[in-house]
Amino acid sequence: DRKKTLRDNSDYERTNLTGKAYFYPNTTSEILFEAAYYSSQYGIPFATEYYRPRYWRFKDWDRLQFNLGGTFSLLKEGNLKVRSYYVRHYNVLDAYTGPDLDERQWESTYKNGSYGAFLLGSVPYSFQNELKFSLNFRNDRVRTQDDIGEEWEEFEHRTLSLGMETHFRLSPKWRLVAGASFDHLRKQTGKNKTSFNPIAGLKFNPSESVDFHISLSQKSRFPSMKALYSTQGGNPDLRHERGT
Repeated sequence: DRKKTLRDNSDYERTNLTGKAYFYPNTTSEILFEAAYYSSQYGIPFATEYYRPRYWRFKDWDRLQFNLGGTFSLLKEGNLKVRSYYVRHYNVLDAYTGPDLDERQWESTYKNGSYGAFLLGSVPYSFQNELKFSLNFRNDRVRTQDDIGEEWEEFEHRTLSLGMETHFRLSPKWRLVAGASFDHLRKQTGKNKTSFNPIAGLKFNPSESVDFHISLSQKSRFPSMKALYSTQGGNPDLRHERGT
């Protein structure tokens, strides 16, 4: 027989609301609007072995999100995809001195707002040649308060990426691929980062259903806000990763 045990502080309450609306202005275009709201509160079950019990409970864990974008034709045979977004988090974590949750030790509040947009496009030119381009922008802002009455800490950084790639047909079966991206990170503290990443490749299509390709490229990945500003080991001067 298995004994049934109630895990203390394991309850939760959640409310999720989402909605989408589509609009088609013509046969080649689509516009999308999306809204979502998540509201919850829940406890974190107490550890019983190996770890010292932490009597924590999220009084609020809320998220609000809006998306607006669409797909459109571009210069007759090209296409363009655009998406913009806004996301807001609001979390409140309470820590208590004991399992009865009657005496609060501290209350940590976290507010995070992010907004941005990305754009992807493709335009054919000359004889079966194609130009692809992209733009990506994101702004992140975080405000934290370790306990009620203490000062708020605020961090913000922005990322911007521009990319372009061309597919040039050398013959009916051979195609040359070349392009580059420009990436920039504007940080709250420390030195801003800028990276240039090229790509070059060659494609061979002996038939419509067979594709061989070889390419050489470089790509950068910037550190996250947690890696840069976290009080538990963040480093504002952390360098970006770069792969070949």
